[in-house]
Amino acid sequence: MSLPNVIPFDEQFYDLGPKEVEYLKEQTGIDDDDSLKAHILQVQQKAYNEYPYPCILYFTFMKFTISDMPVYSSILELCRTRQNAIFLEFGCCLGSDIRRVVADGWPAHQVIGSDMRQAFWDFGHELYRSTPETFTATCLVGDVLDPAFLPAGQILSKAPDTPCPNFQSLTSCFPLAGRVAVIYVARFFHLFDEKKQLELAFKLAALLAPEPGSTIFGTHIGIPERPPGNILEPASTFFCHSPESWRELWEKVFVGHAVKIDATVSPVPDNFRKAGGSQEYVLKWSVVRL
Repeated sequence: MSLPNVIPFDEQFYDLGPKEVEYLKEQTGIDDDDSLKAHILQVQQKAYNEYPYPCILYFTFMKFTISDMPVYSSILELCRTRQNAIFLEFGCCLGSDIRRVVADGWPAHQVIGSDMRQAFWDFGHELYRSTPETFTATCLVGDVLDPAFLPAGQILSKAPDTPCPNFQSLTSCFPLAGRVAVIYVARFFHLFDEKKQLELAFKLAALLAPEPGSTIFGTHIGIPERPPGNILEPASTFFCHSPESWRELWEKVFVGHAVKIDATVSPVPDNFRKAGGSQEYVLKWSVVRL
C-alpha cells in the first residue's frame, strides 16, 4: 500500500489534550509533562519511520476516538454480559484504542489487535511501557486482503459448535469466523478502492458472532452527500462514501439478516488535516446485529 505526498516528520503536530495526557501518565507512569512529551515523540517518530501513515503524524492514533463513538457504552456492556466475548480491531497501529477498551473494562486476554506490521504493536509496548506479560492482548499480524489471512466466508445464523481457538496459536482470522462480539475498524476503509471496501465488509461480517448486539463499527474519511468520490488530492487512491451509500453497502452485505445500521458525517477539525488542504469529513458508523 502506498501513500501519496508523504509529509516529513515534524513534532509541531504534537497535540494532546489534558484528558489524553492524564490517561497517558496513568498508563506509562511518567508524571513530568516534558518527559512524557519527549517519550511520546521518540516512539512516534520510530512508528512514522516504519510507515508514514498520516494518523501517526497528526496524533490521531492517540486520540482515543473509540470512546467518543455512540455505540461505545453498548459494546462495553457486551464484555460484562456475554461470556468470553471477543474484541477485535483491524488496523490497530500502536493499539491505543485497544488499550482504552481494556482500561474501561474489557479483559485484555479477550482482545485481539491486527495490523500488517508487528513493529507497530512493539512500538505500542514501548509507548505504554508494557510487556506481553503485563498487557496480554493478542497481536495478529496479516493483510486483510490476503485470503490466506482473512478469507471470504458466510454470515452465520448460529454460533459455531467447536471450541474457541487459543489466541496465541492464531496465524489467520479463519478460526474466528462467527465468534467475534465486536469488530473495530478506524481510519481504515478509506485506504481501499470501492470494490475492495465491499469485499472487506463481507469478510468482516463473516467473523461477527450471530448473537444480538454483536457490532462492527468505526470511522474513516467520508463525504456529506452522494455520489461517493475522491475528496483528497487527485493523486490519492482514497474512495469516500457518504452516510447514504455506506448504509447501502452494509445492507448488501447483511441481506437476509436483521441489523441496525447507523452512519453520520461531520467535518474533520482543522488540526487533523494538512494546512491548506480541502475540507475533510469523518464518517462514524456502526452495524449491530438484532
